[in-house]
Amino acid sequence: MTVDPEPRLPPIMVRFNDGLKEHVAAISNQHKEDVRVKLAGEQLKIFPVNSDVHRAVTRYLTEKKLEFFVITPKNQRPLKAVLKGLPVSYSTAKIEEGLSELGLKLDQAINGQGTLCVE
Repeated sequence: MTVDPEPRLPPIMVRFNDGLKEHVAAISNQHKEDVRVKLAGEQLKIFPVNSDVHRAVTRYLTEKKLEFFVITPKNQRPLKAVLKGLPVSYSTAKIEEGLSELGLKLDQAINGQGTLCVE
């Protein structure tokens, strides 16, 4: 039996400001080996080891009112697709059934006449 590795956590992107050096030092001192910091253009990437450290670092940045963001990993982003060439009368139920066979979930469908069909 193989164990799937834990999915990698997205990096925390922090914008530069005047006191950032002290904040990074505080985060590094608090979490020692649990974070890795990398310079990326005009931002700083903080790579936490696990989800607990990720939450602690984002909580610290929020409390200190520092500007930061986290990029959602591609495998967690919703998939948007357009199906062209289908007749207007084609049932959205058939589309949903076909997508569910592929393991995809349909949030909404728009038919060829522009009418929104939310299911």
